[in-house]
Amino acid sequence: AHGHTPAHAAALAGHEGCLRALNELGAGASLSNGGIHGFVPAHSAARSGYAGCLRVLHYLQDKHLEQLHYLATIYSAYIKMIYLR
Repeated sequence: AHGHTPAHAAALAGHEGCLRALNELGAGASLSNGGIHGFVPAHSAARSGYAGCLRVLHYLQDKHLEQLHYLATIYSAYIKMIYLR
């Protein structure tokens, strides 16, 4: 649908539960996907006036970034362990 994800559709329609479900099903990266015009789902929520969706997206994005930071830390430690033998 024009490069948009299901997260865009959920945010545009104000479906906070769908955004949470998408995240739980492993689609967390799609919550910040810019589509073909660079608009992320938060833009869709804001354009439609769904503050609740914006709050959910903000919370989930922070959670997703924490997980990525954790994985990067583990990967970095693994690489150091290999090369510092």
